[in-house]
Amino acid sequence: ITAQGKTNQFGRLEYAGCLRYKNVLECPQSALAIYLFERFQCANEPFPSFARREDWYRIYLLKHQDLGREVPVTYRMQYDNMCKVLDALHIQSSKKTHLNRGGGARRAEDNGASEAQIRRAGRWSVEKMQGCYLTGLPRESMRAMAGFSIHPGGFFLPRGTTTPSKSLQQQIFPGVDDILLQVETGKLERDLAAQGFLRLLQYLRVVLIQDAVVLRQSQPHMRFLAHPVFSSAEFGAFANEMKPALETPEKPISVAIVEALPELTNFLDTVQTNQIAQSQLAEHTNDRVEQLAALTQQAYVSLSGQIQAVAQKQVRVIVTVQHQSLPSSPPPTSGALVSSPPSSHAPISWISSSSAPPASAFTSSSNSTANPASPAIPSALLRL
Repeated sequence: ITAQGKTNQFGRLEYAGCLRYKNVLECPQSALAIYLFERFQCANEPFPSFARREDWYRIYLLKHQDLGREVPVTYRMQYDNMCKVLDALHIQSSKKTHLNRGGGARRAEDNGASEAQIRRAGRWSVEKMQGCYLTGLPRESMRAMAGFSIHPGGFFLPRGTTTPSKSLQQQIFPGVDDILLQVETGKLERDLAAQGFLRLLQYLRVVLIQDAVVLRQSQPHMRFLAHPVFSSAEFGAFANEMKPALETPEKPISVAIVEALPELTNFLDTVQTNQIAQSQLAEHTNDRVEQLAALTQQAYVSLSGQIQAVAQKQVRVIVTVQHQSLPSSPPPTSGALVSSPPSSHAPISWISSSSAPPASAFTSSSNSTANPASPAIPSALLRL
């Protein structure tokens, strides 16, 4: 993570990364593992204390050679060391500290990386979208720099297929596991940076052991290989276990296809992506159909219950009968079959669930002063 690069015009954190290289002599991860191992186990530099942030935040990764680890390496020291390296390799160049920047871009181009990916890796002409929104690493350029195919799925490292035992790992950076556990459980100050650095050491010790097997064969004079860890019986057993993978590396079929037929690989990846999309669409459609079927079933059950309730429900009939007196009515004729008895204007009502009112269902009340002899015409109102 970088925050003060000269190409950082937007004041945000920027990320840089690298893969393990196919050639162990060029691998930056291997170089970092060897450097830290020599500092803490060969040169016997005290391992940092992680009890508090201030105990280790002032320690530099690239420290000053003479003034201690709390003073960073100077530009002059970097320049002098690069001159020594170039002289030892008989390389003539006007570039010294800036040599690898241009060389890395040309290497990525030779291995097939696109110009856009190289620009992202080197942060040349960073556009606003890349500077403000894209935080991912330029993986295509990283794969090209490591010596692998730029297409996804083409990374295969034979020396990384065999994992050393836990006891052998713990001989590199001993005590890291216990310190990490104390930081995670709060016995030491909780700090994400401390956890990240300690996990990095756990990863780098695996890298160091695997790469040491290869380097011991090709570069046996390297200083760190003189450490007792790499002459132990346990390391020798691991080297023998790893030997078949180095001599006859068997690439997975997927990696072989990527290297031999990259266009076919892209086509197969596209087909797989389309199949996944179609499968997800079909699952979504099935879910919607099931939801609609459930809603339809619920509506049918509810409607059936309502219809059944109406079919079983009794009809309530209310009949209201009113008698009205006529002011001047002639006497009843002989043809009258029924003569209404005197009554008041109060209504007579009945309630029944049958289709005809029973005789006993009528109730009446009399509050009128009308003439009892006056005939009346019944008027009935039927309400359901």
